[in-house]
Amino acid sequence: MIGHPTAHTTLEAETSDTPEEDAAGAEAAPDTCPGRPVSSLRRHFPLVDRLFRCPPGRRLSMIQQGARFLVVGLINTVVDLSVLNVLIMLEPRGRSGWFYSAFKTLSFLAAVTNSYFLNRKFTFQDRKSASSAQFTGFLVVSIGGLLINVGVATAVVTFVPAPDILHAYWPTIAAMAGIPVGLVWNFFGYRYLVF
Repeated sequence: MIGHPTAHTTLEAETSDTPEEDAAGAEAAPDTCPGRPVSSLRRHFPLVDRLFRCPPGRRLSMIQQGARFLVVGLINTVVDLSVLNVLIMLEPRGRSGWFYSAFKTLSFLAAVTNSYFLNRKFTFQDRKSASSAQFTGFLVVSIGGLLINVGVATAVVTFVPAPDILHAYWPTIAAMAGIPVGLVWNFFGYRYLVF
């Protein structure tokens, strides 16, 4: 009696026990997109593999793009908060008010520059050469994100009283309050208007 392959057999066929087989399988796998996780992640975290896999010649799904956008967003958050905190260390008046808004704007611009290159190649896998129209669209969406991000962060740092225990970290916490709101705006703007 001939049986149908089960999901277990299929999973075994996709993974291997030796690094050599993993390397051969990684090169031969036609159903993955550039930038997919390395084979050890694929073996131990099949959900990660599914998020980064796409059929040849097709766009990533919105869920896959969203997962990649979140990875890029985490990197951009590190850039944003690092630049902001370095500026505040250099000029302590940047903890609130106009200085904070200026520093937050500079840190946001550093993060959005990083975002353009990572989202273009990794998240949305844009194969076309960069055009001035595309960059202008990216800039327009990003300016909307800037206004939302900096506006929310400035409102929190200026008008929400910091608990005593969090006073030293309040500018960073305020910056983090603006990030998720701007993130949602940017994702849909980049996906539908830019890339």
